[in-house]
Amino acid sequence: MKKAILFLVTIFLFLSCNEKTDENEIQLKNKHFESNYFSYNQYLNLKDKALNEGNSNAYDNLLVYYSANESRYYELLPISIIVNEKYDNIKSNIVIYETIIKIYNNGIYNDSFLLNLKQPQKDLALFYLKKGTVKRIPSCVKTLEKLYREGIGVKKNEKIADSLGALDIRVYPR
Repeated sequence: MKKAILFLVTIFLFLSCNEKTDENEIQLKNKHFESNYFSYNQYLNLKDKALNEGNSNAYDNLLVYYSANESRYYELLPISIIVNEKYDNIKSNIVIYETIIKIYNNGIYNDSFLLNLKQPQKDLALFYLKKGTVKRIPSCVKTLEKLYREGIGVKKNEKIADSLGALDIRVYPR
């Protein structure tokens, strides 16, 4: 009888320790994701809506979260690629371009840092920038215009830069 009681007490203690660990993990995650904007649960909800429903407002709120948490910039790339490919989110094109540059330049973005990328990374960044340009997304058009005008990561070409500068980007996306 004593062994049965001891066994039940041991099981009870084990289970209660596991519950406290889960609560502690949640508290740590909430503290880790502390921001002026969202709790951890709100963040997970936004991420779920963006990734599984294509909710552009949720994606926009994630952009706000990541802009306030610059050290976590690398987490934004897979989210942005998914919402771009699965839901054709127009803001994700420039975000992917900029985030690829940040990842390979210690979290710092500057168009000239495109030159620091190896060819496959450069090609991927330019692919999404050009994809946004085809849709006449203003940030993509203006960035690509600058790259062609200054010859950053692409062959310098004033003619292409001028044609990009002449696009009517007030009527996007296409």
